[in-house]
Amino acid sequence: MRTFARTIALIIVAALLSAPLLAHRALATPPPIVFGPRRSYVVSGAPIATIGLSADHFNDDAALDLLTISGDESGTNTLNFFFGRGDGSFSTQAPLAPPDLQLGDSGGVIEITALAAAPLAPGDALADVVLVGTGLSGVNIFPLAQVYESPAFTLRANFPARATCGDAHTPPQPCSYDSLLLTDFGGAVGGPDDRLDLIAGDSITGYLSLYKQTSTGRLLLLPAFLATGSTPSDPGAAEPVAIEAGRFDADALPDLAVALAGEDAIGIHLNNGNPTQLPFGNGIQFPTGPGPINLRAADFDGDGKLDIVVLTSDGLVCLHRNTSTVAGSVSFAPVTCLPMVNDPVSLGGGNGPALTLGDFNHDGLVDIAALDAPPNQPGHVAVRLGNGDGTFSPVVLSPALANDPNALAAGDLNSDGFSDLAVVDTDPVTGGASLSVILTNGIAPAFTPTPTPTTTGTPTRTGTPTRTPTPTRTPTRTGTPTKTGTPTKTGTATRTVPTATPTATRTPTPTNTPSATPRPARGDANCDGLVNANDLPILLDRLFDPRVAPQCDGADANDDGSFTAPDVSKLLELLSGP
Repeated sequence: MRTFARTIALIIVAALLSAPLLAHRALATPPPIVFGPRRSYVVSGAPIATIGLSADHFNDDAALDLLTISGDESGTNTLNFFFGRGDGSFSTQAPLAPPDLQLGDSGGVIEITALAAAPLAPGDALADVVLVGTGLSGVNIFPLAQVYESPAFTLRANFPARATCGDAHTPPQPCSYDSLLLTDFGGAVGGPDDRLDLIAGDSITGYLSLYKQTSTGRLLLLPAFLATGSTPSDPGAAEPVAIEAGRFDADALPDLAVALAGEDAIGIHLNNGNPTQLPFGNGIQFPTGPGPINLRAADFDGDGKLDIVVLTSDGLVCLHRNTSTVAGSVSFAPVTCLPMVNDPVSLGGGNGPALTLGDFNHDGLVDIAALDAPPNQPGHVAVRLGNGDGTFSPVVLSPALANDPNALAAGDLNSDGFSDLAVVDTDPVTGGASLSVILTNGIAPAFTPTPTPTTTGTPTRTGTPTRTPTPTRTPTRTGTPTKTGTPTKTGTATRTVPTATPTATRTPTPTNTPSATPRPARGDANCDGLVNANDLPILLDRLFDPRVAPQCDGADANDDGSFTAPDVSKLLELLSGP
């Protein structure tokens, strides 16, 4: 029986990977983030597994597009494109089901576990689609790596021949991949070669594989190398679950960072610039928070060096500030951790990454976003705004998502300078996959969902061949342990507004009935009798920390009896005038 395709990472590629975000200046108090309403698009009306999400340019216009891969219960895998209109809304395209993305009698795709997109050819403006997982040839499994070239998204054939895999090889060869990264690791000493390379990881064997792109466009598979922290006698103990690239020492070559869930550490492999052989030396290990499940690199303190932020299995974000000064050597300040989410996307099952970076309040500083995903309940995106000095503001929550969010990306979806959010989640009524989009300037375009088109190109399937089963991954931790001390966040909870009109008391003698206490004007969040820009921060405080914000009925700007994110949109409308 076909292994059901599992939910996996949502990865943003292209600009964020090739040009990491920098913190340009420090602000004592960053401007607040303003969320617009959630907009939802149907990926499928039937229960399916969504396989990642990526934001890039897949057609000829200037707007960012979105892509997810899905697999239904019949075993059909499809590419699902949502073309951006430039205003933050999207047009749903007919799903594509390439024959070489399926499992047939003679083999094919057993499992897809990671997705990325970027233009592989130098000078190409359109993104290609790259996916990894597990494949089958006859009765033998092999590590799957496939590229679908834009604009037709046909399979690129110039990968190396399928290699045998397993522990019988020295070093052990991965039989599957579950993490993926595209970046230019360089072709000669001194700098990049303007050709993207592909690196994939396997948390079962503990090994990573680099596919180096040659001048002819061929992807050359170099010998697998060991993730930091493991020993050859037990290479899988490190559990390399996520990978990131960046210039972590003082030279011009991208290095490699690995989240090691089994070691409670990150591993750094410095790039030695070898143009023909494996360019990475032995890894250097740095302790981090318990059970790292994802990591991202950016300059969070404005010193020109790439720092690393890690999301852990108990919902912490841990910052490693880069203190390196010379080429060939890397060092970090002692790690500092902050609460981020109560229910991070759990380790294993192909989920994640659920951590991304962006500039969500348009102040030029790097902010952090992560998924908060309570089981079988609506989730949120938790955001910590960066202060530009390596510190962060308190957590704020997005409007509620659909159930079980499992993949997150950020990008400027309406070209206004604010990083926006896209999330793959599950419709609680139909059980089908949905795509949620939240703009972060508080403004959203008119929204008309497009119906789910008919899948095109679905191959004829004539049965599932007998094969060697895929090894079961058994993480050492569940990724969502019970924890204490993390404050409960109530960013979009509905709150009952107290009645503002007291009961009038009458005496036997004719007297004037006392008049009811007047209600504050809608949008007057601080109850000063005015509706102006001073009410916006008070309203945000009321949404995200009602314990300290003024208990003022005027914060209900849209007069619906609750304090929720739409009140922010209404207040902005009131401030903009008729």
